[in-house]
Amino acid sequence: RFSGLAGWRRGGGGGTPPPRAYIEPMELGEEISVDLEPGKTLGIKLVAVGQLNIKDATREVFFEFNGMPRSVFVADRAGKLNKVSRPKAEGVLGGVGAPMPGVVFETKVKVGDTVEKGAPMVILSAMKMETVVAAPTAGKVTSLPVTAGDDVQAGDLLVALD
Repeated sequence: RFSGLAGWRRGGGGGTPPPRAYIEPMELGEEISVDLEPGKTLGIKLVAVGQLNIKDATREVFFEFNGMPRSVFVADRAGKLNKVSRPKAEGVLGGVGAPMPGVVFETKVKVGDTVEKGAPMVILSAMKMETVVAAPTAGKVTSLPVTAGDDVQAGDLLVALD
């Protein structure tokens, strides 16, 4: 897939790389070989793709180059198109906000549920850790504008209690 890229790179990289070098993305776990020059081959394996950073629409992509772990940040054009503006907890009566940016891992409540103070309502995943967002007071869930997989920023409304 990348055989034409080696010549383009040795030539200083001017112009546009051959189309086959960027038309189709690698699949997770896929491993390819790139011939850099005669006798010099680079093995590249796609290991993981990180969460979308909605502030700058980038993702961290994790590879193995000849078995050595490496990562790069790449622009995600789709991320720029899919930014979601979420209501902030500060302006909502009984609003409970995200304590930090992250991804909603799980919701433990649904609209209409009655919760006790300290009951887990939402679990966020951020910086490879899970954070439980608990009910600050007892009450009834009146709004739950997030679902598992949603990206949230600090202060975004997760749950509203009455």
